[in-house]
Formats: sequence, structure tokens, C-alpha cells
Amino acid sequence: MGLEQRLQTTGAEVAEGVSGVSSQPSPAQKKRTYRIFMVDDNSDDITFLEHSINAYYEGHERVVFYKATCGQDALRQLAGLPADQEIDLIFTDIDMPGMTGIEFLRELRRNAAYSRYARTQAVATTGCDRNDKEKSELRALGLMEQDIIRKQMYLEKYEAIVADVLQRYCLK
Repeated sequence: MGLEQRLQTTGAEVAEGVSGVSSQPSPAQKKRTYRIFMVDDNSDDITFLEHSINAYYEGHERVVFYKATCGQDALRQLAGLPADQEIDLIFTDIDMPGMTGIEFLRELRRNAAYSRYARTQAVATTGCDRNDKEKSELRALGLMEQDIIRKQMYLEKYEAIVADVLQRYCLK
């Protein structure tokens, strides 16, 4: 299924979602701008994730996106950000050429050059189920089971999963 079809999928095709997720932030939460970094070698997946985040915020000028197509590029961008620009949340694909998402997060957490991002919440995205070794590595990097999300074919289901992540980590 192509990106255009994924973006046009209707709720009738998706019977289940994440329960208890509000469709929009409360008025008290509309004052903050969130900075979200997305790392994925597939531009369609970045577009799909960005669309899901924007759908949650309903088009408000509340999110600044940073994008990289590989772990090395993400590290370069993070190193070059001004000290006053914090990142609120990182989404990284696990399977990328060159540097995997696990290697990217390991470098981010352990290298002193990126110490200001060592505690930034991260979410791993994946197109397939992960093995126990990979899950263990991600847990060692501070990710919990719900921080490993499966990329979805259907937009509404993916939007619900992303909304759950945003509520857990960005909407304090």
C-alpha cells in the first residue's frame, strides 16, 4: 500500500485503536511548542509519522520537526543545535543502513558530546516484530515495551498509537 493510500485510509478499515486517547490537547496545553526529531531512512514513513503528529495537534503551530534519514545525520544535526533548543521526543526507525536505530540511541546515550540528549525520551519504530535480544538492548537504553511501536498500514490506527505516545511523553 502506497503512502497516498495510507493517508486516505478510513476508520471503517480499522476496527481497533488505542483506548482512552483524547483527540486533541487541552486548552492549557496549547501554549508550548514541541520539538520532535524523526530518524528514518524511508521518507514515506517520516511523512506518515509527521502527518499523524500534526493530526493530533490539529494543525496548530505547536511542533517543530527535525528530520534525518540516518543515525549519523541525526547525530550531526543534534550536535549542531543551539543550546537553547531542546528536543522533547525522538522517533527512530530501528532498521536503517549504516547505523541502526539501536546504535544511534546507544551513541546518543553514552557519548559525552550528546549528554544534553542522554535523557531525551525516545520511541523506536519498526516495520516488523523485534527479537528478544533487540528488545533487551532497547530496554537497556531506557525504552519500555510500549516505546517500541509497529509502523501501521492504516492511518487512523497509527494516529491513535502516536497520540498515545504524545500524551505519555510530551503533554505534561
